[in-house]
Amino acid sequence: GAAAGGCAFDGAKIVLQPITDVAHLIHGPLGCEGNSWDNRGSASSGPTLWRTSFTALTEAGATEKKPFDEED
Repeated sequence: GAAAGGCAFDGAKIVLQPITDVAHLIHGPLGCEGNSWDNRGSASSGPTLWRTSFTALTEAGATEKKPFDEED
């Protein structure tokens, strides 16, 4: 945090960013997120690991059937 401008959110990113090939669902100030993401690199297993949207079935822990399934 303090080493990169004093933002507490940036300090949290120092911990999260090395954890690769997962989706980091975070809530924080947009300015801090944009400013801190490119400051530190992290390894990844490939460039194709990205999504533009998530559903209840792709979120961690979402193993239960949806309450309003269209197939019922």
